[in-house]
Amino acid sequence: MATMADNHLSSLAKKGIGGDTELAHINKEEKQVLLAMGGSGTINPNTGLKQYAGGTLAAAAGMATTLNPYIAAAGLALTAASMFTGGKEKERAARAKIKEAEAGIRELDRAGEAAGQALIAGRNQVDEEFRLGTTSIAGDTEAASKKAKASIDNVTENVDMSYSGTIQHQESEMTSDIQRKNRESTQGLIAKTGAKMGALIGEHEAEMSRIKAEKEKLQSVIDLNKKQEKSWYLGKYIGKAYEKTGTVGAASLSYVYGKDKGWF
Repeated sequence: MATMADNHLSSLAKKGIGGDTELAHINKEEKQVLLAMGGSGTINPNTGLKQYAGGTLAAAAGMATTLNPYIAAAGLALTAASMFTGGKEKERAARAKIKEAEAGIRELDRAGEAAGQALIAGRNQVDEEFRLGTTSIAGDTEAASKKAKASIDNVTENVDMSYSGTIQHQESEMTSDIQRKNRESTQGLIAKTGAKMGALIGEHEAEMSRIKAEKEKLQSVIDLNKKQEKSWYLGKYIGKAYEKTGTVGAASLSYVYGKDKGWF
């Protein structure tokens, strides 16, 4: 059952203007909130009480600064911390990619050295095969020449001198045949050796071209990430100085102090 006091308050509440319909006890902080939201803080002519008509939610955007100026500073600090963390992570990621690419280049350098050694070994092998081939041809030629001479000598001993012209002709033909076979064998050996050497050089050049292309790609990765690593972000130099010294004082002089120490 409503009391006289309840009825009185309800009557007062109905005398609000500008859309006011509620009566309330508020403290000083709550008063500041209403004012920050655009409340008028004037006297209601019907009740003689303070009223805060005209307040809007849109005006509440500036309320935090009105109530406590440190809120804005805290927001900036959080933003700065987020930017520093993000920048630091990008810097670390860039440094990791640089190290990975540098390791890849070193591996390619080793592959290039191995390719060079393989070329030298291949050439030595081909040279040795050529030497053995020429020795074999020379041996075959010498053996054929001795055999031909023995045959001619045998014929000369057992026939009349009237056949000397015929014997000389046969000797000349045998010598020509031996020389022809020597020449053909030598040319074949040279062609075979050239083909082997050409294949070795071709494989080596192809491998070196591949290595060069891969190194250029990795160098591009290094160059790109070095730019990322060196790019500025909020708090970069202060953060580096603090990591090195562990003191705020040194960090505050980060650019001069860090440059002198070679940190960045």
